[in-house]
Amino acid sequence: MVNGSVIFNLRFDKELFKIKRNRKIVLRLKNIVSLKGMPMLHNVVILQKGTDIKKFADEARNAKKEGYIPSKFSSSIIAHTKQVSAGKTDEIKFTIAKPGVYNYLCSFPKHWGSMQGQIVVK
Repeated sequence: MVNGSVIFNLRFDKELFKIKRNRKIVLRLKNIVSLKGMPMLHNVVILQKGTDIKKFADEARNAKKEGYIPSKFSSSIIAHTKQVSAGKTDEIKFTIAKPGVYNYLCSFPKHWGSMQGQIVVK
């Protein structure tokens, strides 16, 4: 199991994970950010190798009705959590078969620039 949290300066507390291929991974996101009067929603989206993060994020910011998970990029998404508010948690299970480096990010508008990381699969 991989546990991750969101820290105040819009970053994940873990920006690099190393995992073995074909292993079932459980990733738990806990949103620990709380700003007075502002809901601060976050998620984790794990992308297929080669997905252009900027293009994905540009499409995601306009996909509010889809929870900022653009259906146009559905084939580029390995797994994603729900949007979670402060104090809430969501969990996803996934397996990656091919070795390589996979990017992940928060797809909430304007978060992806600092809220991203990599999964190295061996």
